[in-house]
Amino acid sequence: KPTPSSDPADSEGENAAFTINSDNQIVYEGAVITLNQVRPKVITALAIDKEAAVIITVTTGAKAGLALQVQDQARLAGAKKISWAN
Repeated sequence: KPTPSSDPADSEGENAAFTINSDNQIVYEGAVITLNQVRPKVITALAIDKEAAVIITVTTGAKAGLALQVQDQARLAGAKKISWAN
């Protein structure tokens, strides 16, 4: 079992990690997805691990608005832990 960490990205749980790239695409597990696909991905991660964190990485040149929309979808899916990275 993972040890508690202040950084959810360090845990071994079923985290949902999204990247907003410089082409303003959402990337999840190496595949480009649509905004409408974010919520089901988070729901699946939370079904596996109710403590799962959502990690949103925003690359240089990406639009902040899209990143906030990803955050909104994660919250609507029930995510309680959302972390930002760059």
